[in-house]
Amino acid sequence: MKLNTIKQSLLCVAISSISMTVLNGKEIVQNGDFKSKRLEHWQVGVTKKYGQELESKVKGNAIHFENIKETSPKYVTLSQYIDLEENTEYTVSFDAKVGDKMTGKVTMAVGRPGFACPLQDKSNYNHLKPRMLKELGPEWKHFEFTFKTIYKTDNSEVFEKGFKMSKAKEKWRTYEKDPGIAPTQIIFNLGGMGGNFSLKSVKIEKVSK
Repeated sequence: MKLNTIKQSLLCVAISSISMTVLNGKEIVQNGDFKSKRLEHWQVGVTKKYGQELESKVKGNAIHFENIKETSPKYVTLSQYIDLEENTEYTVSFDAKVGDKMTGKVTMAVGRPGFACPLQDKSNYNHLKPRMLKELGPEWKHFEFTFKTIYKTDNSEVFEKGFKMSKAKEKWRTYEKDPGIAPTQIIFNLGGMGGNFSLKSVKIEKVSK
């Protein structure tokens, strides 16, 4: 084999390796470092009829919520739809802090949105059941949890262009009958606390064997 041929072969291998690294290195949580001030990929959920007016801003690679009223966790949320492989182990990590006068509690989970609750078998509702963020204070605290996925993720109706609620509801009804498939979110439940809350460096990574 000629020297130039060998060099070309090695170059192809190197390019392939780089391509695979980039592909496999795709972030599961998009904009988890909050570099985009437009809060891309994240959804802030507020039910106004419960009297909650949520103020938030993205600054210093973190999102900051101010003056949260203690109502109910399911009414005030920060969430993102994510794609996870079935029967796979992951680690979720992030940093959080609260204001000096925080009351109540903050929880987070990885799993189904409320509309995708299986009626027959609720044991597989979440990949990671709600975890309370303990010992929160005015200084950044690092959190890390490991979990294994228990159902197949299908976010197709969530991201589809020309989204129509009526069509989505038809799809969501199938989740009630088939507990083995559903959309998946990472979700921070903020309605159970009062005060200020900040979050940064949100990541989900596959656990290496």
